[in-house]
Amino acid sequence: FLANREPDTFGGDHPSIRVERTQWLPNIGFRVSFSERPPESLDDILHTYLARYTDEDSNHLRVSRFQFRNTVFFRRVPLCAPNGDPSTVNGLLNELLADPLWRNIQIAGPPRLHVPEHTQGYGVLYVDFVDNARSSVLRNALKQSKRTNLVHRTDLLSHPHLICFSLTVRGLSHLFLNVYADPTNHAVLEYLYNRPSLPSFALVCGDFNLHHQLWDDAYGFREAAQRLIDLMPDMSVSLLNTPNIYTHFPHNTALCPTVIDLVWVNDTMIPSPSTTLIVDADGREAFDHAKMLITLPLSPEFDPQLHIKRKSDEEDSFLVDACGAFSPVEDVPLDDHDSIQVLCNTIFNSLQRAFLQRTTKPKITAHSKRWWNDECRDALRAYREDKSQDNRWAYFRTVRRVQREHFEGVIQEVTANKCVWDLTSWTCPRLLPTTSIIKDRDGTPLTTLQELATGFQQQFFSAADRPIDYSVLDDLERLPTRAFDPISLAELEEQVTLCSARSPRGQITSPGRSSKSSSKIPSPALRYSRSSMHASD
Repeated sequence: FLANREPDTFGGDHPSIRVERTQWLPNIGFRVSFSERPPESLDDILHTYLARYTDEDSNHLRVSRFQFRNTVFFRRVPLCAPNGDPSTVNGLLNELLADPLWRNIQIAGPPRLHVPEHTQGYGVLYVDFVDNARSSVLRNALKQSKRTNLVHRTDLLSHPHLICFSLTVRGLSHLFLNVYADPTNHAVLEYLYNRPSLPSFALVCGDFNLHHQLWDDAYGFREAAQRLIDLMPDMSVSLLNTPNIYTHFPHNTALCPTVIDLVWVNDTMIPSPSTTLIVDADGREAFDHAKMLITLPLSPEFDPQLHIKRKSDEEDSFLVDACGAFSPVEDVPLDDHDSIQVLCNTIFNSLQRAFLQRTTKPKITAHSKRWWNDECRDALRAYREDKSQDNRWAYFRTVRRVQREHFEGVIQEVTANKCVWDLTSWTCPRLLPTTSIIKDRDGTPLTTLQELATGFQQQFFSAADRPIDYSVLDDLERLPTRAFDPISLAELEEQVTLCSARSPRGQITSPGRSSKSSSKIPSPALRYSRSSMHASD
């Protein structure tokens, strides 16, 4: 079987089972690992192969089966369901088996749920499964299938003709809604119309069984479809379908194809170039609905600003063109406001054209370094193309030399300008980390200047331009006016003396020695003040 290199595929009834690995066991035999669990009938086939290539009696040959187990563990498993019920092992197992990747996996024994002492509300779920190939690729694929934390949100919407679920990607939770509208009564749409409020969705799609001129020119205005259009802003979504791209092809050839499968995407995702919709009418096979592939940017997208490399030829040529943008003032009339504005626009447009011709878009990653330049990039590319020892050492020499030149230049610059604090990173400008985003009060990322302005206005100036309601003071308890005891003449003289001795210089007190003498008040004035206070009482 091994010496003649038989084909790695067993023919006949099992063409999909392949031999992954063979291992010779001295004085025992050899072990064969298959790509999947082989059926019982393959034992006889393997026994026949063994009898062909050995001198032993076929009765002494024995085929034994072994199962290799592997373990997948899921961290931060919530101990409570979204509705507040405690999570159970059976419930977590059923949720796991609902994943398409886990349906054909043989789970060996019940899962184990471990709750560490230092965590609150989360645990670790250990699942043992049969892995005949002992492949870490399968383990990683199964683990990846549950990292998105797909949760069926019946607490938000519950109806037989819709599915509402949340998907968590990189810490951001997104809501999805799939709808089937019965063409007879559109019951699910009536359910949505009667809801007091609806959450914000990332995607709303399904078979709506409605016609409107917005997505199909063959139909005019329809009131039922217009109600749906008016409802979608409440869920913060807009239509993604391209008009007149048919999605429904009736089996009755006498009927014309129509557009009844609609895709509504969140308003913040519509402008993104990653948001796409592909309608595959040819791939529907025996179905009457076309396949629809929807791509959404679930992670925040940031477009880095264009820039010109420092100390490069592009920078020199840009400076030359920038100087040429300023024409002599004698040749340009500057008599009125319009002529000055025309001159400014001409200069700005010239600078913009010169800048855009020489800019590049940086690719900023977590491993980006300030000292990395084109020379390092060329050395790395040469080493990747030919991984010889010479190219490897040349790459390391180039990196060390570039690092040394960069930091020596930094030291010389700091020594010249005496700004030692430039070497401390906590006082220098920092690039925002790729995972840091600004969100509004609802958790929606703010990626444009307009969204940032609106978000800051709502967050920090929410009370601006609003009338003040003084009626809230009417409910406060009214207390009687407090009576003050009469002030004696000695107390008044003491306070006047302290005030004149400690008061700052200004228009009231006189500078120098006169400040002490000005504190003397005639006795008749004090008596007059005393009588006035008694009269006011």
